[in-house]
Amino acid sequence: MIKKVTLLLLISLLICSSFFSCYATSVPVTKENLTSTLQKFASSDANEKNYQIEVSDDVINITAGSKKYSVTYDLSGKPKFSFKASVKKGMTYEEFEEQTDCLILPIIGYIATANIQGASLDDLVAYLLPMYFQYALSSVSSGNAYTIVDDTVDGFQKPSVADPKVIYVSEFSERVMDFVNTIYKNSNQVVLDDTSKYNTFKLSMKKENEQENSCDIVSTVEVNLDADFSKLEGLSKQSGQNTDITKENADLVVDLKVGQKCKIQTNGTFNGYQLFGSGYDYQEINDKCVEITGTKVGTASGYIILNPDIKKSVYINVEENSGNAPLDTISLTINVPAEPTEPTEPKGDNKKEDEQPPKVQAQQTPSAGASKQVVSVLPKAGIKNIVYIVILLSIASIVIFGILTKKYKDIK
Repeated sequence: MIKKVTLLLLISLLICSSFFSCYATSVPVTKENLTSTLQKFASSDANEKNYQIEVSDDVINITAGSKKYSVTYDLSGKPKFSFKASVKKGMTYEEFEEQTDCLILPIIGYIATANIQGASLDDLVAYLLPMYFQYALSSVSSGNAYTIVDDTVDGFQKPSVADPKVIYVSEFSERVMDFVNTIYKNSNQVVLDDTSKYNTFKLSMKKENEQENSCDIVSTVEVNLDADFSKLEGLSKQSGQNTDITKENADLVVDLKVGQKCKIQTNGTFNGYQLFGSGYDYQEINDKCVEITGTKVGTASGYIILNPDIKKSVYINVEENSGNAPLDTISLTINVPAEPTEPTEPKGDNKKEDEQPPKVQAQQTPSAGASKQVVSVLPKAGIKNIVYIVILLSIASIVIFGILTKKYKDIK
């Protein structure tokens, strides 16, 4: 009897030990696993522009062409990653944007840390980007906010009555500190977080080393290792990046050799694409024709989107051109109904947001008298090469998301 009880206790202890082991809250983040994770990013096929990432004892150095960016980190408690932008009176609006666009850089620390906890890059991309875009592209109303107006475009005429809340680009160098002091505060401002959802991170910004004509703006990402990162699993599929499209079930199959082109024409209107994979380049020739070029060995799948609300699944397979044989351009056609039937998507309040790619456009070439709203605390970066929409991100976001997420594309 005693043996049975002892055995039962032993089994119970083993089960409990296994339970707690399986549901351990976090994996410690060290310089070693941080380095290996970031190196994995840098050596991936997505890093076509050969961005370099090096990790020292407290700094992550990112080299993009001739530019070098440094993100400091502290792993002693909750992992923290920070970037400092220096601004001063006399700098142009373009110089100011170049500095502050990089304030998003510490998010690379979150991506690496979450990956160490088991979250996949695909799921992280699907989780982060809509959140970032929603904030960066939202209209942040503030009675104290300034409007930056580009008066350098041809034909621009200043209004006869001056608006005290307008700063013209040509005069920005003299009013840099007015703008900065309105937007940024001395205490931490949480500008992006997920505390209401999975509580995995927060991104805050604050002003430091303030002088009369200069200051530093510091952005910091703090990662919560006690969060359940397993909740991020499967988000990439939920967000519409369908990785289940195969050569057998796709509406269009594009078989290419490296260097070969495929022109796809339609009697409708091309309205973008959502593709997952590598080895290709997608270019819109006009609204009736797109061209896919095989750039290297690889596969990709996803959707080509046409108006009014038509998605055609596509599978792209690119193979080596052994022997450098001459390659003919492939031609394909997508026919759509001349007069589409009534849309099947719900109208009004019942319309689902995820049934149609968001129609967002950023950083248009301004026409005469056009203005640029610069009221957001987050950098006014555009967006490039990523989920849902390509909105031309700045070099900072290209470094982060260009390396990690080049396989997600949707061009307007």
